[in-house]
Amino acid sequence: MEKSFSTLEFSGPFVEQIRDNFDILKIKKNQVIYSEGSTPLGVFYLQSGEVLISKLASQGRDHILRVISKEGIFCCADLLLNRKYSSSSRAIKDSTVLFLPKSEFLRLVHEDESFNNRVITQLAQEVVSLENKLTSLAYKPLRGRLADNLLSLDNDNNDSGIAICLSRIELAGFTGTVKETVNRILSEFQKDKIISMSHREIQILDRDRLLKVSKQYD
Repeated sequence: MEKSFSTLEFSGPFVEQIRDNFDILKIKKNQVIYSEGSTPLGVFYLQSGEVLISKLASQGRDHILRVISKEGIFCCADLLLNRKYSSSSRAIKDSTVLFLPKSEFLRLVHEDESFNNRVITQLAQEVVSLENKLTSLAYKPLRGRLADNLLSLDNDNNDSGIAICLSRIELAGFTGTVKETVNRILSEFQKDKIISMSHREIQILDRDRLLKVSKQYD
């Protein structure tokens, strides 16, 4: 299996040490990467593509916690807490994911200050993002929450102007509502020429107006 660490954000003297200790995984669209309740054997690093993190909610529905499209490590919190996965992940686009075994990841956390600082920073950013999401769920009407999520998904895309490709069910799970409500609000946004839609793809046409929808409920 091909191994390359050249495009990783993480850098420093440890790169040569781990060059032979990770695997490149080619993940197909809709393929599960790890499942809630299983035991972490290492950490994953998204190199390209898009990954959805979800948690099983009531009535068997998936509650979408995050959508990851920027390069970075994911799922390391459960490993650091020495517990089973509290969520599941799957690719929503064909993706390239690097897998680093638990022993090597923990060695780097303990021995490489630069690596450790980057992991801490990323975990802190995830906490802030979760706090913002919880605040939005608690205080914003659905229209504002959906606007927030569309802006967030658009900001996280690596390529400027790329379409948002979540299904309506996934977008509903991300927003904390049902598909029918998402369809209704999206239709309103489309009528107002804030977005355009084609099948499951959503393109933001007017970010300023969508931001205004988001901010009016703050």
